[in-house]
Amino acid sequence: MIKADLHIHTCYSDGKFTPEEILKTAKSKGLGILSVTDHDNFEGSAKMLEYNGKQDIRIIPGIEISADFRGKETHILGYFLDFTNKALIQHLDFIKNLRLRRFQKIISKLLELGVSINPDNLLKKYSESNSIGRPHIANELVEQGLVSSYSLAFHRYLGDNKPADVKKENLDHTVIIELIHKAGGLAFLAHPSNYFRESTILKLREAGIDGIETVHPSHTSNQTDKFTTFAKEHNLLTCGGSDFHGYYEEDFSNIGKYCVGEETVLRMKEKIN
Repeated sequence: MIKADLHIHTCYSDGKFTPEEILKTAKSKGLGILSVTDHDNFEGSAKMLEYNGKQDIRIIPGIEISADFRGKETHILGYFLDFTNKALIQHLDFIKNLRLRRFQKIISKLLELGVSINPDNLLKKYSESNSIGRPHIANELVEQGLVSSYSLAFHRYLGDNKPADVKKENLDHTVIIELIHKAGGLAFLAHPSNYFRESTILKLREAGIDGIETVHPSHTSNQTDKFTTFAKEHNLLTCGGSDFHGYYEEDFSNIGKYCVGEETVLRMKEKIN
């Protein structure tokens, strides 16, 4: 069976490794199909497409875009996108500016708390990333010895409702789903886990969602089975992957383990056609 990992992050968002390094890791884990789904930008995925067919690995263009669903942040995965689509480029540029504005507000809050980080140095350090955000700030807090761990940075400062938290501004889910479709792609709800009831997923289906991510490290085997059955009953596609970032030990055990088969990708292609 050809294994596909359709949820991977690179240094172009909040991952650690370059597309080339991801390719080597994927090859060592026996993967045959990959999709880079960086947050709110496609630069890493476009770079990965340059390696399509190399190491006997096929590449699917992808992205993960944050959206608002009734006041709740929702992540939408997009596949088989046309990265030259003008509407996609314009919207992602707008989202990038929203991220930068949030980034500056978080830095200001940290300064008020007596935690000093130079935003210009941080932006320069992560210049490859087109979706700067809390993970980069958390890594900097650890590297400067201001906290002892990445998780503590969120627990003490950056997590939801913590002292330096700034609510993220996201475009409505209907806009994001339509945007993915206009760019010729398919839209999937990412890692629903315990966060989405079946009734909520049906609302997203009404909004045009094409499928749901059934295989993910945050899902129990029972949840994977439940979402797979739900998708079949409601004529939704499925996808899955490791959500690899490369910063955690479990990332390297998850990649190659949390994946889907080639038949899942073929069903996606049939829908596109």
